[in-house]
Amino acid sequence: MKTILTILLFIPILGLAQKPKTYNSMEEALKNPDDVRILFLNGQELTEVPPEIAQFKNLYQLCISHNEITELPLFLFDLIELTDLDVSHNKITEIPEEIGNLKELFEFYADHNLLKAVPGSLFTTPALGFYLNNNLIQELPNEVTQLGTEILDLSYNQIYVLPDSLGNMHADQLLLAHNELTEIPESIGNMTKIQALDLSYNPVEWLPTSLFNCLDLGELNLKKTKMKRKEVFVFEYVMDWCDIIR
Repeated sequence: MKTILTILLFIPILGLAQKPKTYNSMEEALKNPDDVRILFLNGQELTEVPPEIAQFKNLYQLCISHNEITELPLFLFDLIELTDLDVSHNKITEIPEEIGNLKELFEFYADHNLLKAVPGSLFTTPALGFYLNNNLIQELPNEVTQLGTEILDLSYNQIYVLPDSLGNMHADQLLLAHNELTEIPESIGNMTKIQALDLSYNPVEWLPTSLFNCLDLGELNLKKTKMKRKEVFVFEYVMDWCDIIR
């Protein structure tokens, strides 16, 4: 009886622990700036990030995708509670170094923009998902080799070279499809925990045999590369634990 009474008393408390409200307009959000934790302003034809967002000190999820934004103001990176930041599908040309201030960042979406480069500070954040596909990126900063993440999506860019120390990176999925890569660093064999590697639609002619060390690799996509059939066969034969797509 005492247990039942305890449960009944606890039920109202559970009701108070509701999911934070999602705000979809600045007008509504500015009525309660301290209450704003989730803000979705996607698809609102914005040409700039509203400066009033700086008032939302408790904001942890911000989506400003599918707009016409060209730059990210520095005040965004003073919102140190941010865990999810989505700036995808805009016309952004640069990510400020100050993004490294976001020490709670969990996921970062900047795909479908006009980025030609990304700052090294981005890869010092603890995010488990970096979505940088469909941009104009040509090279990666050396800091990317310090990364520990679940997914790094760099597909549909113009990357033509990877850092020699790429193998120092820890990533479950490394997606590099539709770039300009002709070779892969020997050090990739050090990424022994990688689970998926997509090199499709790159002019890659050969792969280092150090890949044989990647025993957790479950999928290797080599579709539309320049590797000869007999070379691909060697990897299929040795890496019989891996699904090789060609």
